[in-house]
Amino acid sequence: MSDLAQEGHWRWSSGATLSLTNWWPGEPNNLNGNENGGEIWTGGKWNDTPTSRELPSVCERNSSCPSSWTKFEASCYAYVYEPSSWADATVRTFGGHLVELDTAIENIFVHNLINNLAAQYTWIGATDLLVDGHWLLATSRKPLPFTNWQVNEPNNADGRGLEGCAFMNRANGQWLDASCSSLWPLVCETPAAASGH
Repeated sequence: MSDLAQEGHWRWSSGATLSLTNWWPGEPNNLNGNENGGEIWTGGKWNDTPTSRELPSVCERNSSCPSSWTKFEASCYAYVYEPSSWADATVRTFGGHLVELDTAIENIFVHNLINNLAAQYTWIGATDLLVDGHWLLATSRKPLPFTNWQVNEPNNADGRGLEGCAFMNRANGQWLDASCSSLWPLVCETPAAASGH
């Protein structure tokens, strides 16, 4: 669990809000302003701790996603290692679509998903190919409900209007525009199936 997305608003790594708490008295206290992760102490009480600490963890698997996909909120996500152009990425999504980042917490989730295993850049489902400068979600063609552009992006740096596809930078989780013919990995998204519990 963490409050990385918003200080003091604790969520499980799935993105769900906490329905119960068991904090040690006086916790969470955000000591030194960098305690954004949660840990369980002996006896079952909770403490906030820096996310940089290496601690054992307990994982929960939700069977509503295919075996190679990861569930977050109401969607399943898969990282596809094989580099492809953005156009090829839009059709190689294994029954889903290029990830469409709707919220800051989803952006953090995808950044964490790619952070330890990805190439420097990863395609996401945002484009301005229909109208230069008018960025849309790739599948629904709706305006972006959330953005996380890197400073001075999108910049159409080629000067010819050919940077019409968005990617995420692994270093910071921010977005940039690029030529759609660049070859990078991608993240797929598909709705999670009802789990039946």
